[in-house]
Amino acid sequence: MKLIADATIDLPFTLDYCAQGPDVTPLTCRIDGYAITVYFPPSLSETTDGQGIFGDWAWWTGRRLRVYMEREVASVEDAEHLRETAIATGDEVLRRLLNAYRVRFGRPDIYPVRIDPRALELSEVLEDGTVRGLLEPVASFFYQSMPSAPPLKTSINTTTLEMLARDVQEANEPSVATQLELDAEALDAQGEYLRADLIRGLARQQV
Repeated sequence: MKLIADATIDLPFTLDYCAQGPDVTPLTCRIDGYAITVYFPPSLSETTDGQGIFGDWAWWTGRRLRVYMEREVASVEDAEHLRETAIATGDEVLRRLLNAYRVRFGRPDIYPVRIDPRALELSEVLEDGTVRGLLEPVASFFYQSMPSAPPLKTSINTTTLEMLARDVQEANEPSVATQLELDAEALDAQGEYLRADLIRGLARQQV
């Protein structure tokens, strides 16, 4: 049987598109046994912004991608494992694509993003061609564990506001080493582990 994993990703930045018509051809690839298609937003669609018309060419920007993946599977009984592997593969596709875009087009503001597990839809295609959505176990709805108490030390509240106001007023700048450590954590979250290690090396040199 065939497994389908389908996710729509809203990016925190825009990508540029040009086409002789309203659509850009989707990107296709094969990774980890999945046949993958990345669909780009057509012009004049939701989350896009037209930039100009140049003869036959249209230029627009967009904030949305769709990652559609298919693979043959023996069983769909362990839906949670299939979901985890699909998300991991989708994250890797996005990481490769956005890094390539960042470097080839000189866009330092671009960085890898991850698929929100709630945005991923899993389906199975039966032998007769019927497509059936996979029901999620109750546990899959709780993608974020709740703390036992409110995060008072890491949120803006009556206690921390005084510290933040003092930092702003007195222009308290964090050390370069501290900022680099946070940069490394952000890269870890994007799956960029090699770059994170290099940044940590720089941070240690600042101490």
